[in-house]
Amino acid sequence: MRSMSGPSPHPSAGALIDALGLVENPHGGWFRQVHECRPEAGDGRSVATVITFLLDSNRPVAYLHRMSADAVHYFHQGGPLVVVTVSPKGELSRTVLGNDIGGGQQLQVVVPGGWWKGFEHGGGPWSLIGEAVAPGWVVTDDETATLALARSEWNDLAGDIEHLIPGGSAHRPHIPAPAPPVPSRRPIDLRHGLELEPNLEGGYYRQTFESAGRTSTADGPRPLLNTIFYLLTADSPIGHLHLNRSAITHFHHLGGPSTYVLVAPSGNLEEVVLGPDLAAGHVLSFTCPGGWWKASHILAPGATDCLVSEAVAPGFRYDDHRMATFDEIAAIHPSLIDQLAPLILR
Repeated sequence: MRSMSGPSPHPSAGALIDALGLVENPHGGWFRQVHECRPEAGDGRSVATVITFLLDSNRPVAYLHRMSADAVHYFHQGGPLVVVTVSPKGELSRTVLGNDIGGGQQLQVVVPGGWWKGFEHGGGPWSLIGEAVAPGWVVTDDETATLALARSEWNDLAGDIEHLIPGGSAHRPHIPAPAPPVPSRRPIDLRHGLELEPNLEGGYYRQTFESAGRTSTADGPRPLLNTIFYLLTADSPIGHLHLNRSAITHFHHLGGPSTYVLVAPSGNLEEVVLGPDLAAGHVLSFTCPGGWWKASHILAPGATDCLVSEAVAPGFRYDDHRMATFDEIAAIHPSLIDQLAPLILR
């Protein structure tokens, strides 16, 4: 397996905030909504929403809050971010979201609906993540913790979490900082370390979460959201051309860049480069609309093995998926067949 490469020297938090169009989040940090999946029928609550979120050393916490919706958090880059949760039973836990997998950090963290959650900046100038919420975020389903609640229901925890509550102590209790990556640590074998299996499109994958909630589609009920790890490697460098009925949001974790070739129903072809280096024109996340043909590859010069997450809303089902064939693409997009032929599974 080729080594993972990092981005160019990190920009400042301010430069990232400007480049990504982030605004202040009421809970703390900075954010921007980047995708919303609307229900197929009616004007009800969104199936899912996706944001980009940044926490920096100037705003080092995001307050405890809870929703009825599930939330999946995806690490992009920067320093580690500590996800603090309090379960409905009052159990406190801290999970480190970061890219030092061998050191116990996690690239994905799920917070179930009904759990309180907050964030602590874990080191470095900033931490940048993506977050998918299903069903989609609405202001009426977002409750911020209060000191009265903490002191009545979580009395034993109050000293550990008051800094995560508006009006609470600004003093953050001493909690050992997440250990930085050890340069001499042997790189983890991502395929086996993350228990990935061969994907019919190419590359390797594993589903990591599926919403219990359902949404109606023309082809029957589907989960609100499911999410996977997806890895392209030197021995399997192409995710061959295919189509899904659902929109898929892609989150960069490690390596790459991975080039995505997208074909709209109109026949317009686009390329998106998912990778770690914004200065080089990479993006850290993007959404492929449902009904578009999509392929990905790490064939560009200098590309390394690339690990991403994919969030599918409404959730993925094989009934909604189709691999491209040469004859089909030649018939519907004849002007593109020479360009797409190397990306079609034979």
